[in-house]
Amino acid sequence: MLFFVYKLTPFWALVILATLVIVGRSFLMERVNLIESENNSIEPLKEAFRFSKLPITYSIEMQANLDDEYEVARIRKAFEMIEEQTEKAVSFKEVSPYENADIKVMGLMPPENERFRIEGLAGPTELTPSKEISKASVELFPGYYAYYNVDREYFFDEYYIYESKEYNLVEGLSWTRMSCGNFSSTETHEILHALGFGHVYNDDRNVMAPIKLNIKSCKNEQIDERTINCLKGIYSQPQNLSFCEEIDLYPWEEEPTRDDFKWDSLPVTYSLVNCSNQEASNLRKAEKRIEGVIGHNLFQFVQPGEALVLFYCGISFGDVVLNEEVDFWDSGVYFPAAQPIYTFSDDQIKNVSIYLFADKKVCKGIEFHELLHALGFRGGDHTSVWFAQETDVCASSQILDELLIEEIKKRYSLY
Repeated sequence: MLFFVYKLTPFWALVILATLVIVGRSFLMERVNLIESENNSIEPLKEAFRFSKLPITYSIEMQANLDDEYEVARIRKAFEMIEEQTEKAVSFKEVSPYENADIKVMGLMPPENERFRIEGLAGPTELTPSKEISKASVELFPGYYAYYNVDREYFFDEYYIYESKEYNLVEGLSWTRMSCGNFSSTETHEILHALGFGHVYNDDRNVMAPIKLNIKSCKNEQIDERTINCLKGIYSQPQNLSFCEEIDLYPWEEEPTRDDFKWDSLPVTYSLVNCSNQEASNLRKAEKRIEGVIGHNLFQFVQPGEALVLFYCGISFGDVVLNEEVDFWDSGVYFPAAQPIYTFSDDQIKNVSIYLFADKKVCKGIEFHELLHALGFRGGDHTSVWFAQETDVCASSQILDELLIEEIKKRYSLY
């Protein structure tokens, strides 16, 4: 190139040199801008599994043999709503159950012997090495209902009319009885699982909050904006998932579980918040009953600011996030009586909050039960026959069986 310029006249040589300088400068500036763009780009926070093609096909197969057509309509509505709210960034197409659908939706009878009535189970079932969901399944279960039907009979004698009442329990499973208005909350929740979205544990009004009970589902009235934006991003800008921040995408993390624990020392301090004198009396009676059987001072009543365990009264179960450790008055009507909330730090217990939803009930078995939670005995796999019956705590006799007495003494070295 220098030899070629040397042979040209001075005028043309200057023109060519000026052109080269301008072109070179432009090239360098483009390269600098590219480097700056690369350095300032937002790195993906995580990788997301997604279906590789649109529309995503789904099939519906109902096997519950109940009011199934009602549920089929709600399933279709849930798919349509996700499609509409994402502005068709995600699209679906229904196919026959005999076709090889991407998402297989089934309406089934609920599993037997479940502690909670499960409304649905869902998630990816087949994945590809390139982080794609090739197949997913959604299983939906009808809701359980129960009520008492009153049969009346009248008897007459010469002077009086007598009325006889007989209360008959009516119970069963239904798609329609336990539905929640126009919003297909359960169906949407499970379809989002199939799309790779995990649970949200800190907001019980989010559509992805764990659905454990029928009383929970009707809180949700729409898909939140954050979930919609994340969905739109996954299927339009998968290289940049900054809009999915703090959303648990597949493979999602399970809710942490911990075994029973014990306090470092006894007695365990406790206090009450917004509780009546009657509720305070109920707790003190339950406390003395437990301590009398164990033969040791287990609890100490203190001011709220000094307590490791706080009992909260006057709280509606609609205002807190319900979890697996909810205690019930009766398993038939799903009425929460109380819930212990455990706070841990580095796997060490910090404190316990116990919500008494039914503090005005005549039956007082729940305080006895919750004080055992306060000692570190947790839900799920309870120790002893009595303590396992948390779905019927109102009928419990407040008697510690030998197995639980032995476990308390062993755990706290009270021999």
